[in-house]
Amino acid sequence: MGILNRFSDIMKANVNDRLDRRADPEKTIDEALVQAREDLAEVKLETAKVMAAERAAKSRRDDTKERAAREHELAGAALRAGNEKDARKFLASEAKIREQLAADEESLAMAHENTEKMRELYNKLANDIQDMEARKSRIRAMMSMADATERLNSAGTPKRSASAAFEQYEDMANRRLDEAQAQAELNRRQGDGLDELREKYGSQPEETDEALEALKKEFGMDS
Repeated sequence: MGILNRFSDIMKANVNDRLDRRADPEKTIDEALVQAREDLAEVKLETAKVMAAERAAKSRRDDTKERAAREHELAGAALRAGNEKDARKFLASEAKIREQLAADEESLAMAHENTEKMRELYNKLANDIQDMEARKSRIRAMMSMADATERLNSAGTPKRSASAAFEQYEDMANRRLDEAQAQAELNRRQGDGLDELREKYGSQPEETDEALEALKKEFGMDS
């Protein structure tokens, strides 16, 4: 299919529509850039052909126009010479030439339209390529920033988690230490009672009996 046959499709092509439907915008732009560059290369080749065709059509039109003008002049010259028959012949020839001239004018108009289309295609594709390259650069920059941010976030997360874990372990250790100290305090208090008394009075029974009897006498509790 020639580039001109795809004129409407190319002119309607919009990379924004593709980007809206794709998860990978950079890949989409790369694909669109490849197609646009291929089309642009084809446009350059086709433009040379179209412009050559327009120049040929214009040359044919101009030649036909000159021939018609020449026949018209000859008809006038024959008429001025008093030869109406020859004048009619020249006028009939001019009429046929002017029919050809109309066809040549139509061909030239079509060739000119094709040339204008090629210019539109060239400008559109050149602008699209420039825009897509700029957008690709912006997307790459944004993706790089996003990657860097994600790496920083990933690097920061373990530090925060470790810190939280250490704090938790410290709290647990402090609680266990408090509990151990409290238990030790309770043990000391229990030891200050029975254990010390058993040791004191159990190891000195005679002294304890004597002290007890003296204590009774002191308070008038003799048995």
